[in-house]
Amino acid sequence: MRLLLALVSGVVTLLLCELLAQLFLSDDLMNREQFNTFSYHVGEGYELIPNSEEEHTDYTVRINSFGYRDREFPKLKPAGTTRIVVVGDSVPFGSGVNVDATFPKQLEVKLRSGGRKNIEVINGGNPDTGIKELVRIFSKRDVAVSPDIVLVCFYMNDSRPPMGFRSEFVGGSRVVRFVRGNPWVRRSMLVSFMYSQYYQWGVSREFKMLPISRRMEWHELFKKAPWQDNPAILNEMIETAQFDWGAAWRDDTWPEVKDHLKVLDRLCRQNNIRPALLAMPVKIQVYASVQRHEPQKALAKIAGELGWPYLDVLPGLIRAKDDPGLFTDHCHFSPRGHTIVSESIQEFLYQSGLLKRSAPSP
Repeated sequence: MRLLLALVSGVVTLLLCELLAQLFLSDDLMNREQFNTFSYHVGEGYELIPNSEEEHTDYTVRINSFGYRDREFPKLKPAGTTRIVVVGDSVPFGSGVNVDATFPKQLEVKLRSGGRKNIEVINGGNPDTGIKELVRIFSKRDVAVSPDIVLVCFYMNDSRPPMGFRSEFVGGSRVVRFVRGNPWVRRSMLVSFMYSQYYQWGVSREFKMLPISRRMEWHELFKKAPWQDNPAILNEMIETAQFDWGAAWRDDTWPEVKDHLKVLDRLCRQNNIRPALLAMPVKIQVYASVQRHEPQKALAKIAGELGWPYLDVLPGLIRAKDDPGLFTDHCHFSPRGHTIVSESIQEFLYQSGLLKRSAPSP
């Protein structure tokens, strides 16, 4: 009986402490980090900050009042306007280039110059977001601006969870590794407070608190090894990149991707939005002599099961691979790369029936 009373007393005490923590502690304070143009929330990932701006050496990032890297536009879609939102990660966002050079904005220019004056193409890319974060952002930001069409851009690392894969972290504090691998525990304000205090205590004593991520282990091979003409090195690099873009070659990541796309499909049906799936490649797929297109095939299968139009932009880039400057790094397009992608999407929109070709002017 005493043991039961002690147990009940302990549970009640913890619940009271949690209630006080909920009343006096802020979720933003405990679980959110804010940077210049984006914020990071534990367990949810990155999100752009409305009305923010950041200057880089070669380009500028400006986020409008709705949280898009785009010009200001009316939330209520003007009558007769076709609104397309392009969602995805830093690839459509256009890391490394000005917004007008990104393929969503180049696509808008091409469609308007082709006779479709009442069309909008909104850049809805969010840096370092995977498919899970994309669905969350789509449900609260993109649905609100009433798009007619959403182009879902899937890059090869988009199966990566907001906190990373559990098995990618080594070393550091076991407590930190556990919390990073189980971000749901920080839904408790009391746990978040205790964790932050523990972490600060460890840092103040110069303990090695943070585990090391193996996400970028592939980078040395990418920079130095002759992967373009060596299939063995190419395979090794794909395996080494298993916690980044190589995740698209892992069979165990696709069921969750499919589940998230099903949720997105349901949201689109509920809001009368026509979706399409676009596969964004990694640079090695363009320039390697051996074709490794397994992720594109997996995406095509999922799109077929959902009944979505599907575009693989890889063939257009391969046709232009004599130009070594299609990318600024391993995944982000140069302005020329963005142009090629925008041309592929323009033709795809017509061939898929998402848009009808404009009648020629008399």
